[in-house]
Amino acid sequence: MQPLLFFVMFLMLMSAVGSYVYDNTSSSQQLTQERIAAMQEYFRNVESVVNNDITPTYWRGNPLGVSTPADYIHDTPQLRQLSPGTFSDSAADQWGSPIVGKIITSPLVIYNDATAGVQALAPVTGFLFISPGPDRTVQTDYSAVNSLSALQGVAAPSGSDDIVYTFTDEDAQRRTFNRMQAAVQRVGAAEQQYFEDGLNTYHKAKMAEYADQLDAGTAPTLASMMSVDDPHDPDYPKFADISKDADRKALGVDGDIGDLTKTLPTMATPGATSNAGGGSLKLTGIQSGPDYTLKIANSSSATPWSSNGGVAGTLYTLTVHAQGGY
Repeated sequence: MQPLLFFVMFLMLMSAVGSYVYDNTSSSQQLTQERIAAMQEYFRNVESVVNNDITPTYWRGNPLGVSTPADYIHDTPQLRQLSPGTFSDSAADQWGSPIVGKIITSPLVIYNDATAGVQALAPVTGFLFISPGPDRTVQTDYSAVNSLSALQGVAAPSGSDDIVYTFTDEDAQRRTFNRMQAAVQRVGAAEQQYFEDGLNTYHKAKMAEYADQLDAGTAPTLASMMSVDDPHDPDYPKFADISKDADRKALGVDGDIGDLTKTLPTMATPGATSNAGGGSLKLTGIQSGPDYTLKIANSSSATPWSSNGGVAGTLYTLTVHAQGGY
């Protein structure tokens, strides 16, 4: 009887051990899948931060000019707060391995969404982020990646548990270009209203002068009075000078002008707070006769934005015709 009892107890013990091993394996597999999903979600969040915060703020996706995901994450405050794992290194994945990959910025033609034919070369940045995955070994070859198209074509090899994620800020830069032009349009509308208000005041003054001369019996004809309605008349209205703070405030478009003339951070070292390159986009206004031309252009030291690839030159032009719109 006892041998049978021992045998039954042995079977029960083995069954319990087997159940424990199975449950433990199942839990481990579930944890791995959760970590993989967490890494994928982290990469999606990084993409969102780049396209909705970094690129719109600095008008380029890689304002520090770094080339690796680790440097990008370490030196970007918004991303340090998104640490994908529980490790002290904010650029370590769920298994403690460093996130690797490449960051490439290249000039790409960006078109205006609303105006056919309006385009510029914008600094579009592509991001390749790779987590080595559960086996902690990078098996994805990205050594030859040197262009945006090549970067977007990278994928983990068959059988690899690497987690590969690629994206660009092209759509964000298209929105930025649209925003630039919308800002100039608002400045142009304000300039036109400013001019027309001045023109109305000018005409009232001329009519008052005519009335005074009429009362004195020396008034010329109204037609001859209005013949001086030309830009050569010293009293003829002028557009606001957007280089002057007082005129900017008079236009009520300080924010738009400030946005268009801000300096883009091209920092020499990660974490720097000043612009090493000195390049900035400038909004200028030039009056010629009754017309006024607004131009977004690169400064002499250039910026990443350009109509001809990151060198000094005009990016976008808008001409305001006195009393005639754009």
